[in-house]
Amino acid sequence: MNQIAIKSIIFSVLFLLGNNLLFAQVTIGSDKLAAPGSLLQLKEFETDDERSDGKTTSTRGVAMPRVLLRSVDGDLAQSLGFDKGILDKKAHIGLTVYNASDLCASIVAGIYVWDGDVWEYLGGTTERVDRSSFNTVTGILSDFEGNKYTTQVFGTKRWMTQNLRAIRKADGSCIDPVDGVRFNPAKNGTVMPLAQVRVFGVMPSGNVTYTENSIVKTMTNEAFVSIFGLFYTWNQAMVACPKGWHLASVQDWTDLTTTLGITDLGAKLRGNVGATYKTTDSGVAYKWGQNDPVVTISGFNILPAGWVREDGLNAVAFSTSAYLWTSAPAGAYRYLSFSGSTFSTFGSGNLNFRFSVRCVQDQYTVSP
Repeated sequence: MNQIAIKSIIFSVLFLLGNNLLFAQVTIGSDKLAAPGSLLQLKEFETDDERSDGKTTSTRGVAMPRVLLRSVDGDLAQSLGFDKGILDKKAHIGLTVYNASDLCASIVAGIYVWDGDVWEYLGGTTERVDRSSFNTVTGILSDFEGNKYTTQVFGTKRWMTQNLRAIRKADGSCIDPVDGVRFNPAKNGTVMPLAQVRVFGVMPSGNVTYTENSIVKTMTNEAFVSIFGLFYTWNQAMVACPKGWHLASVQDWTDLTTTLGITDLGAKLRGNVGATYKTTDSGVAYKWGQNDPVVTISGFNILPAGWVREDGLNAVAFSTSAYLWTSAPAGAYRYLSFSGSTFSTFGSGNLNFRFSVRCVQDQYTVSP
């Protein structure tokens, strides 16, 4: 901590010199005068044309201490990872540090100054912006990243009618900064390379190809995911929904069934009914809802996105089925296949399976 304080003091002194002694010029590392207009110049060699040995100019800067902030307020020492109370909060006003967090940390990377009570963000990197919103007129929901989803009211609850594709929680931190979330790139039984893993907020570049109604479709990974969504373990799913929304509970699904009626429920919940899908790793095309009776489509829009096995690498069942988590602690989930008109319920499952997620609004007020 002494080194941190010393570096901060040096930086503060240099800052003050720059503001109050405007005509002072200092060179460190050379016996030459500082370049015109410079307040401080750190270098080892002069310019190339002044040296016969060809050595290049090497400039240096004053580096702020790099830390990992644990919090932006509260006890100063604890925010820096030290024992509580060992630093005087007021005595360290002006302490300036660089928070060297990764993309998934809850506190964005960049320059911070301690004002006596909180760390104030000064910049130095791209600050995360909360783009979450809900338009009560259009029903369009936006998550923290700005991904947009259609929604619809069924009975007394408002549901997302697209699979979630967020990689950040409602507070902007990553859902899983270590393992990331996955997507099934139109595969059914193929072990994916690690490049297919979406982690640290980055979707790998590339395209996805599959066949729909005998038409070969090729699109970017991002475009594909905007249609079929991403896949989450149960623990990831529990924290994945946008602010003001939650992972659908068993009761939410029960209420949906009551609203739509259990007869031919699976058929009512499908989207793109009657379309045939074929993966690039399978020669068989599956009709989405081949045994469905003719029913009124509800708009819930379940598509055969498949899932990803617990190893996080094995993509399964695109074109043939859809799996969706519930918030039940045992890892209960819902299942819909290409050939079944029922919407099956499973009371428990491997929590490391990766399924689709649908979110429900926390509080929906029925219009009078």
